[in-house]
Parts: sequence; structure tokens; C-alpha cells
Amino acid sequence: MAEAAYQSRVVETLPEREQRSTPLAIVTDRKTGKGSLSELMFGVVDTLDALKELEHDWNVLHEKHGQSTQLFQTYTWVRHWCQHFLPEQSSSTTTRLHIITAHRNGQLVLILPLVQTCTHGQCRLEWLGAPVSQYGDVLVERRPDTHATVARALDFLSHTSGGDIVVLRKVRADSVLADILEAWSPTQTAADIAPAVTLPSGMSFTMFETRYSAKARKNRRRHQRRLSEQGDISFEVVTQGPEATRLIRKAFAFKRAWLTSRRLLSVAFSDARMDTFFQTLPNHLETSVASSCRLRVYVLRCGDREVAINVAFLSGTRLLTHIASYDLQFEKFSPGSLLFENAIAHSLDDGIATFDLMSPGDAYKLDWTDEYVDVHDYAFGLTSRGKAYEALYIRRLRPAMIQFATRMPRLVRPLTRLLNL
Repeated sequence: MAEAAYQSRVVETLPEREQRSTPLAIVTDRKTGKGSLSELMFGVVDTLDALKELEHDWNVLHEKHGQSTQLFQTYTWVRHWCQHFLPEQSSSTTTRLHIITAHRNGQLVLILPLVQTCTHGQCRLEWLGAPVSQYGDVLVERRPDTHATVARALDFLSHTSGGDIVVLRKVRADSVLADILEAWSPTQTAADIAPAVTLPSGMSFTMFETRYSAKARKNRRRHQRRLSEQGDISFEVVTQGPEATRLIRKAFAFKRAWLTSRRLLSVAFSDARMDTFFQTLPNHLETSVASSCRLRVYVLRCGDREVAINVAFLSGTRLLTHIASYDLQFEKFSPGSLLFENAIAHSLDDGIATFDLMSPGDAYKLDWTDEYVDVHDYAFGLTSRGKAYEALYIRRLRPAMIQFATRMPRLVRPLTRLLNL
């Protein structure tokens, strides 16, 4: 995609001293010192050229202040997403970057990565990264006045974006943004959990698995024994190169076959751009100058056949297991569970502290989990048009449609998943 397709716009700034009425005043922390907020200058990055100029400062901010859950807010991930998902403009729909930035004394201290889509007379702001990203969040310098800085960024967004409604998916309850959003009284459009497994440092897997019941351990041994009767079992971790790409392609094939077998519809896996995003990601990560995102592809084989694959990413000491899939022909042997067991054992040896299974909180994940974090989707209107859409559709019509769809026969129940996006 040619960068020239986007008109360059100089980053706009707004002096923090400008007085505005804002619902976020209640969270502004003035105890951190007089004048601390007045040093902030906010801006908007809406072109690929302007995004590229941010690379160094973005990487520095993430390295110093990024959390392990903010892998999807790394520059490497965002830039790769833009190459595959930022569409060409059309007469009916316009999607462009709308990344809010804040500088303090010339230093980048905040990034709120959004895109703005305008269609049918309405402009919608949402996280940059859909449908491949999870855990939407703001990347911000950690200071005593961090909450006030984020609050002012949202205020800047509401007054300058020209958008009608903001839709923020998969916001972790332990994120900085979650506390700030409460002041806006947003509509919660979905609720889920992100389960995870804590991995004690220096512990062997033999000791670790005693946390699970004897029955669960016995079942896994039984499945492993039955699978071994089909061929020799082997486990491998691939981190780069053509083999990683091939395995990712295979994982997608497994996932689509599983969705078809359950008569489920996934908007993400129906999008061909998702394939090219992940299949080109190994090479993109290898060639990135700086990246806090490292690839891990776990594969379980029976003989010469891959029976389960997990595409994961390492962020600090957190492993985020993004795509888990298996060959339906081996389903009765629970290959996904056996792969998790091997991946956890490998992670213990690899010094990983958190094995993050991410949302949704499916039952098979909860079998392994010892902790979880609530994850919510939010929406709030900025203009009278957006507030009307929030009040009429999001709060009233949409829940009724979801309730109706869940009562329909299984063949058409996938509509529910579309409404939950």
C-alpha cells in the first residue's frame, strides 16, 4: 500500500492551558505539582509518514513505560497492521489513522492509538489493530499525574476528533484507561475475562502440575498414551523463518475447519487480510530495528503430522497465546490440551512468568487458569448523533437483537457473534 495515498497533515497541537469543560475533571490530579499538566502539548497523527517519524520515540516510550500486556501497542505491531488493514479511501467509507499523542517538554509521553472510520454520515473512533489485536490500551509515561494526563488526552479527543462515537474493545480492568473511562459513564457493550497461568520462577513442571487434580493429570496421560499409539509424539518451538510462516498457515487452516465443524462464523477469520498479516509477521519481526514483540509458534506432532499449533507472542516475561488450533482428525486425543502442557513446561524453563490465555474465557482455558482479569468493551457518544446512536441502538436495540439471536436455531446463531463485535 502506497503511503502517498494518504494526505499528510502536520501534527496538530493544543496547549494544555486552554480551558475546556470536561467530564473528566473529577479525575484530574492537581496534587502532583503546579504547572505539571500545563507542560503537555497534544497532537494527532493521521498519516503513515507522520507515524513513521514517531518510530524512535514510540519505541523509547514503550521500552521505558510499556506493560507486558501492551504488546499490541508496540510500534512494530501497529506499523505492520497499517500495512495490511488500513484500506484505500472510497467514496462511501473513509478510514484513517487518528493517533493521539502528548509531548512534555518535547518528549513523547502518551500514545492513544485509534483509527477513525466515517461511513453513512457517521464517524466512529476505535482501537487501531482490529481484528488482530487484543487488550486495547493507552501507552503513557508512568508518573504521579498519569491519570490526569490520560484524562486530558480523552478530553482532547472529544473536542478535536470530529467523531460521533468512540468504541473501545477489550479494555483490561487493570489498565490505566479503565479507571479513566468510568468518568465518561460509557455503555458496556460486552464483558469477558482474560484467563492466565502464573509460572513460579525456578519451578519444575513436575512440581508445577501438582496444582491440578490427580484426575486431570491422569486424563492427560491417557490422551498422550493413546496419541502415541498413532505415532511418535514430538514438541517443537519455532521463532522465525519460512517454517514459522508455514505453521501459521497451517494453524489458520485448522482454525477454519474447527469453525466450520461448529457452524460458527468469525468475522476475523473471514478476512483474508488476517492471513497475510500473520503470515508476513515473522519476516516483519526479524527485520524490525527494535521490537518488544517476539514470536513463538508451538507445535505438537504425531509422527510427521502437525496435530496442534499455538501462535503466541512474548512480551517481557508474559507469553500471549493468540491463536490455538488443532487437527480435527485427532480431536479425541485432546491435542490442544497436550500442546498447552508442553508449552507451559517449555515456558517454565524459558523464564516466562505469565502464560496469558487471553479472552475469551473459554472452558478449556479455565481448566489451566489460576487467575483472570475482567475485560470489557465500551462505547460512548461524543456528539448528539453519537449519543443518540449509543442510547437507541447500543443500549436498547442491540441487546434485544442479541437476546433474540441467542434463541434462534444453532444454524443461524452465529449472528450473535457479529452483534458482539
